[in-house]
Amino acid sequence: MHEALHTLDILNLILDDADLQQADLFHCALACSLWRDVAIPKIWEDIRSTDALFRLLPEEALDPDYDAAEGLSSALDRNDHHHVLPTGWDIFCRRAAFAKRLVLDISVVSSDQQRAFGPVISRMTTFPSLERLVLHGLLQSKQVTTAPCLSLLLLDANNPAREVANLKSIETKQTPVPDIVPLLHLPRARILRSICVTGQIPNPIILSSLFEALSSNIDPITLREVSVTRTLRAPHLYELADSYFLAPAHILPLAAFRRLTRVELLGVAGFFMEDADYARCAEWWPELRVFALEPPVQEGWYPGICTLRAVEAFARGCPDLELLGLPLVSLDVPGDPSPLPLKSSTTPPPDVTIRVVGDCATIVEVAPPVVEVAPPVTDFVPHEQEQTPHPRTRYGKDLASYLLKLFPGLDRVIYVGRTPADAGYNAPVAEGRRSMWEKFDVTLRAMKEEWGVEGVA
Repeated sequence: MHEALHTLDILNLILDDADLQQADLFHCALACSLWRDVAIPKIWEDIRSTDALFRLLPEEALDPDYDAAEGLSSALDRNDHHHVLPTGWDIFCRRAAFAKRLVLDISVVSSDQQRAFGPVISRMTTFPSLERLVLHGLLQSKQVTTAPCLSLLLLDANNPAREVANLKSIETKQTPVPDIVPLLHLPRARILRSICVTGQIPNPIILSSLFEALSSNIDPITLREVSVTRTLRAPHLYELADSYFLAPAHILPLAAFRRLTRVELLGVAGFFMEDADYARCAEWWPELRVFALEPPVQEGWYPGICTLRAVEAFARGCPDLELLGLPLVSLDVPGDPSPLPLKSSTTPPPDVTIRVVGDCATIVEVAPPVVEVAPPVTDFVPHEQEQTPHPRTRYGKDLASYLLKLFPGLDRVIYVGRTPADAGYNAPVAEGRRSMWEKFDVTLRAMKEEWGVEGVA
């Protein structure tokens, strides 16, 4: 029956399925020639292995006139083009042309190959369809230093006569910031939509240089997501306070991107920011759906002052917010918030999650003091005394009420504290905090059921 199916039928019946796995594409490629012609390009749209791509070039594929030791190639015409591409380059280029997503790890390419490929790649556009780049490690191996480096040659659009796709997203893993900045200078990165950086960022000054590069090179209208996760743990760096704590000036370059929907700075540093600074962030990015500034919990103390006033600023300034992560140091309820701007009655409020980061803010510590006054003996009624709520319980209800008035769609409040792997972990204290937040979650859900979405307005 498959012989009667045309390519369009295959696309409609199989390849449009959003849940299609790459293994299914391999099965299609093995079924028949018609399926193979459609499946193979789809397989190469997502190149998950740099090694698999470069295996298309056997050792004998290198230019026979190429002197790897000198880094020169003699088989060039007067326009510096190869007379004939070495064996294997044609299939390499055809496969690379399909790629829409590339996981690039240049360390898997041998030193000789890196030196040999440069002169060939510099005269072609290798990934004309590339939209999503995932970079692992360094741009170029420390053992092989070329200018420009092979990775940039692979990603650059060197042929002005050939139309190329613009990069939509860049994701880096353990890539130093100085290696990321050159990627932002590529013309095809000009209208980047998202950047996600995971690595050992030494201090906020280095991080700020990344944000400055974004501000200088990327279109302020198109960039929507900025995520940074620091994996370096350095518990003693706060001895150098000026270079360790992240201040508003470090993130100021991002203020140019007014349409950001995601800003995540996870574990990058302690925050030297106050409520007014967080309110300014809400003003900069009114379209935010995710905002998380979370210091490294395991590194202990940080000097910022973040209270529920900051939470209220985001509730007012960012109506589409779905996730808010802040290093709250106080949960003292400031009183009933003034009415929020009216929203469309036909649009349900977004489900909101709040992440409370750090060991500073607890419901127990900020519970309002209660003055015990002994009642007259004649007025003592045991069952009435039993009905008087504990001050902590009453405060938990006040906190839940306050948050629900800010976020009618509030789903949960998550506490993020030290884990057994972190320095300074105290099991009894951690268990007490966990229990406290579990009780608050019960209070929050009970109040949501009591009020209902409509009653929270």
